[in-house]
Amino acid sequence: MTSRIERFDQFEFSAPLMRRLKESGHDIPSHLQVACIPSLLAGRDLLAHADTGTGRTMAFVLPLLETLDIDRGQPQVLVLTPSDETSLHVAEVFQDYGKYLPNFHVLPIYHQSSSIQLRQLKRGTHVVVGTPRRVAHHVDNSSLSLDGIGRLVLDEADAMLREGFIDDIERLLDHTDARSQIAIFSGTLPVRLRQLVQRRLRKPVKVRGTEKSAVAPPARLRYWQVDSAAKLNALTRIFEVEPGFDAAVVFVRGKATALKLTEKLRARGYAAEALGADSPRKQRTQAFDRFRNGAIDIVVGTDLAVEGLDATRLTHVISYDMPCDAASHVRRIAHLDKAKRGATAILLVAPREMAMLHSIEHATQQVIAPQVLPERYR
Repeated sequence: MTSRIERFDQFEFSAPLMRRLKESGHDIPSHLQVACIPSLLAGRDLLAHADTGTGRTMAFVLPLLETLDIDRGQPQVLVLTPSDETSLHVAEVFQDYGKYLPNFHVLPIYHQSSSIQLRQLKRGTHVVVGTPRRVAHHVDNSSLSLDGIGRLVLDEADAMLREGFIDDIERLLDHTDARSQIAIFSGTLPVRLRQLVQRRLRKPVKVRGTEKSAVAPPARLRYWQVDSAAKLNALTRIFEVEPGFDAAVVFVRGKATALKLTEKLRARGYAAEALGADSPRKQRTQAFDRFRNGAIDIVVGTDLAVEGLDATRLTHVISYDMPCDAASHVRRIAHLDKAKRGATAILLVAPREMAMLHSIEHATQQVIAPQVLPERYR
């Protein structure tokens, strides 16, 4: 591994993890990810003073996936969060980037039926994510053993303290091996958190996430809440009724999704083209030329695939798949800087993605207004 990390492939992750990173269009790590990932891979304790929007979740998900022993079907990683919504988001990121790890399982512990969670625990899981109180409930009832936990993450630790979880956190730490690796991510460092760090962490690497998401450029910005299965209909509805619609970039998380969505749009009569991060330069250049000249009206692609697009005729930037963090959101709508006056950015948000929307609002210091879809498009 080189001393200066500029790309994810320099971390030398395993093939399944790199395959998913490539598919999702993630190539360049954030400052926080560069600072945290090597230490977590090396088994060091970590204290990261990091705000939302710095790529925090991927900073711990990727190294934890890399260091799992998949053949051990018992919980090895415990991630504590301040809310059910955050737990679900973190679990989804684990599931997404662990897609190609054979028989990988992550269990979010939230307000779901406890009987379902008990069945999943009996079947075996590698990663457990939940609020301290919900996890402690399973530990107290002997339905979850922390004996095999070798790595713990306290995500948004200051928020957990504000929610009154400090005693539950301490109890859970008491149930784990004192030699377990602990990583704490927190936007602020209140006194009780500093005390916990002094008692529990062993010579931690200290990181400050200085790279914050820039405030998003001025734009007409709103979101449509829509079930995942109805996003295609919602997207075409935008094309049909949005005032001044001329040309759009539609962002998705992977090339496979871009290809499938483009095929469906073409079947509905739209001039669209798909691009992925691994699309040849010649193909990208030709697609950009066709977009600029009006031969196509819609480019569907990942964040990296669309870099370099001439945005002069762009009227809409649409996040069909939610960005993975606030920094990605800001990069997407930065295309509006050179677009037509009055250009619009729209996020299609499934109910389970609302937590990410709120994280983006917090990081960019912008309230994103909702727009209600007609009933038949929800």
